[in-house]
Amino acid sequence: MYKPFASLISSLSNCASSGKTAPINFEESIGDETPERDYFIVADITLKNLEDETIDIEDALDKFELTGFLEGSGGGEYSHYYDAIEQMQGDLESGEEIDGQLLFEENESEEYHIRVTEGLLSANGVKNQAIWTFTMDDAN
Repeated sequence: MYKPFASLISSLSNCASSGKTAPINFEESIGDETPERDYFIVADITLKNLEDETIDIEDALDKFELTGFLEGSGGGEYSHYYDAIEQMQGDLESGEEIDGQLLFEENESEEYHIRVTEGLLSANGVKNQAIWTFTMDDAN
């Protein structure tokens, strides 16, 4: 069972629970690249492995999506496509954590949601649905 997500984005959760501004930035470009949608959305995260087994960081990052419409589908994480975003890769041993960034593209919306993909919930890959909701006003 694959469930290292309990504190996968602990920096987002900590900000949400303390009332601090989320570590989110809306960007019109990354390096020389512009998004195909309205914005790049960059989220600073802390990835922590809560499992007893080693996890592959890239596999874990592929489990996230961002959407402006919670009932709809979302777009995947794109950091591995852009050299301007430092890549989180390799293995994460039990108890280890790493800081980095998630990168998404999205159109303007009243609010945004980063979540674990629905397929893992229905397949019992994770036990609780984690959704981080924010607005442009919450961003840095």
